Order: sequence, then C-alpha cells, then structure tokens
Amino acid sequence: MQDVEAIASGREEVEAYRRLLARDPNSLRFAEYADRLRRFGQLEEALAICQRGLARHPAYSTGRVVMGEILIDSGKAQEAEAEWRRALQLDPRHPRAHFRLGEIYLTRGETDHAIAAFETALLHSPEFPEARAKLAELKGPSPTLRIGEPKPLEDRLRTPGERPEWLTSDRFGDLVQRVSACPSVEAAALVDSSGSPVSGELPEMAGATTGEAPMSFLVEARALLSRLGAGRLRSALICSNTLSLRCVPLGDLALLAALRSRSPVGEADEQIEECIAGGESSEGNEAEADE
Repeated sequence: MQDVEAIASGREEVEAYRRLLARDPNSLRFAEYADRLRRFGQLEEALAICQRGLARHPAYSTGRVVMGEILIDSGKAQEAEAEWRRALQLDPRHPRAHFRLGEIYLTRGETDHAIAAFETALLHSPEFPEARAKLAELKGPSPTLRIGEPKPLEDRLRTPGERPEWLTSDRFGDLVQRVSACPSVEAAALVDSSGSPVSGELPEMAGATTGEAPMSFLVEARALLSRLGAGRLRSALICSNTLSLRCVPLGDLALLAALRSRSPVGEADEQIEECIAGGESSEGNEAEADE
C-alpha cells in the first residue's frame, strides 16, 4: 500500500513539474524535473527535458550534473564524465559533480583520485552523507580529510539574510564601482529583496521592455543560491539569449554583475569575489587603524 502511495505521489510531482515547465519554459527547475524522471527510469524523456533546458541555460552547472547522471544511467560513462567536468568548469565548488567524478574514478580503480574527489565534495558540502559514506568505506570510520576540514568555507558563512558588517550604505557605491571595474564585468548593480537597485545600474534596466529581465533572474538566482547553500559567499550564473548575469548574495541585498561576452566564468567569479573579499579586508584594516 505504501509503495502504491509513493508511486502515486511521485507521478503527481512529475506532473507538477511538467505544468511548471509548460508555464515557464525558461525555468531553471528543468533540472529537478529531469532528475525526477531519471529516478523513475524515464531516461529518454529526462534526456530530452535536460537537453532543452541546457539549450536555454548552457552555463547552469546543476543542469550539467543532472545531464551526466542521465547519461551514466543510460550506460554512457564517457559522456557523463565530460558533463561533470563541464559542470566543474562552471562551478568549481559543485559538490555533486566532485562526488560523481569520484565514483567514476572508483570504477577505474583510481582510488587516490576518488578519495580526493570525495574529500573535495565534503569540503564544499560538509553535510554530504554519500561522500562521507564513501570516504568511510575507503579510509575507515571518521576519516580525516587530507585537504583539511572546511574551516575556510565555514569562516565565510553568514546567517541567511544577514548583511556583512562592512557593507554599509555609504559603501554601496564603492562596491559596485570596484566590481564594475573587473575586466570580465560590463556593469553591476546592488538590489534589495524587492528587486529595486540601491546602487549602480545594469544596461537592461534602462529599457521598458528589458528592464524586468534582471529582476526575474534575481528571483531565480535567489532560489538557486538557497539550494546551493544559504549564507555562503556563493554565486550563480543566470543566462538568457540577451543577458548573462552573475548573482552574489550579500545578506538582504544581492549583487548583479552583467558579464562581458566570452568572459571565462571561473575568471569572472574570482574577480568578483576578490572585490568582495577586498571590502571585508579593508573593513578589518580600518578596525586595526582605529585601535
């Protein structure tokens, strides 16, 4: 009886995703839909959904991870590995991509590489039970991470919605100006939870027809960032045919940076995070000077 109810519930969930994608074909939730179909063994439909979604959002790393999982379930290990490596090019911190590559290494007997991949997955997602279980199998209970416990990342955790202390209203413009000066960034803006710019401006905000695009992307980005790990200094890349935005959460604000065409994603990430880290370090320097 419970199995029947579970199947019925699963079918209802798949149908809900189908309706959602029908209403909003650009939704990033295509990856969740495809993954759910994969889990039910509907690999052909899952592949088609994921291919359509990635055609619209080629830089969505989680979509790439799901595509790899569909391919591995279809017996295409080499193509799956390529998708997971592509996901890590887009988001080098994606724990699931590291984990899946670790499984690939295990099938080849490359134990050291597998351990390193599982450790990296655990570094970026300390509550990753599958990665911890794999490491326990390979290294014994309570394994010590050779790459170190995730202290650097934990140091950068904030309570969701809590703005960093250094980001005061008189520094909004400075932050936006520094980010806009990055070689990979065309323009930047800080927006509040309602989507209204509090500093800076993106080119698309000026037009009546395109002005809503960054705001709808912001909604998608907030949902995505929440799934990635609320409170972390993480960023999401939201793409359309006309716009490529990097979104970084800053507590109750979000930084939207329009990337220049052909800018390497990882490079843009590093540049933007360096600017933000610079804001934090300059705050520390001011505090030392006051003392």
